[in-house]
Amino acid sequence: ESIGQTNDMHYSNMISNIGNILMDQDKTEEARKNFLIALKIREELGDKTGIGNSHHSLGNVLLHEHKYNQSLEKFFEAMKIRMEIEDKVGLVASYIDIGNNYSKLNKNTEAFEFVNKGLKMAREIRHKEWTKNAYLNLSKLDSVEAGALAKSRKWKEASEYLSKAFSNYIMYTVYKDSLLNEENTKNVIKVQMDYEFDKIEETTQKDQALIKMELEQKKLQRNFLIVGIILIVLIGIFGFKNYNQKQKLKQIIAEQKRIDDVRIDTTRTI
Repeated sequence: ESIGQTNDMHYSNMISNIGNILMDQDKTEEARKNFLIALKIREELGDKTGIGNSHHSLGNVLLHEHKYNQSLEKFFEAMKIRMEIEDKVGLVASYIDIGNNYSKLNKNTEAFEFVNKGLKMAREIRHKEWTKNAYLNLSKLDSVEAGALAKSRKWKEASEYLSKAFSNYIMYTVYKDSLLNEENTKNVIKVQMDYEFDKIEETTQKDQALIKMELEQKKLQRNFLIVGIILIVLIGIFGFKNYNQKQKLKQIIAEQKRIDDVRIDTTRTI
């Protein structure tokens, strides 16, 4: 690898990073231009890792623009390259973002499949940031499923998905807090990173009793809420029926009175 190639690679990385900053500022068109420039340089260099990253970044631009079918194509393009070069960190990003993309298309079965793939690989390679993101995405997907089931009055299934959503959110919080602690104590964590990661998993297992108790409390609260909603609906239905019956009875009485009045008038006329 020549000095010129190294410089070009650094330049493409810099251009791509500027694109990421522009994306954070919602300047998608400018970000796209940067990602395309970086892609061209990386293709000339034969930098497959960079090429995969560029396609993924372009997928994020399209996702931000709500062009979900086009963004999905870009994410799959990036995933294919990353599979060829065994870029596991890149693959985790591909799996999770493809899952997120599918959720935008209301294809939750595929969304669950890819996010779970991403979670599994993120934990295998001990990548906390993507593990955290995967748990958050799963929590959101579970909540969406719970809402859909509740609308269909499938209360038991909805309750199960809400429990999953809550459990996944707890895991998201665990990893989020861990990452914040790492940032605040960077010098210590550099030495203890692997140890702390294992410790989080171990601590999570030890805290299962507490988590279970919290889940049961949430379930109880949720069940009371569901029962309350059902009672309100039933009261509304019975009230509506009772109102209709009263209205019909009033109409019958009024009609009967009208008939009687007509008869009286007729009798008087005769």
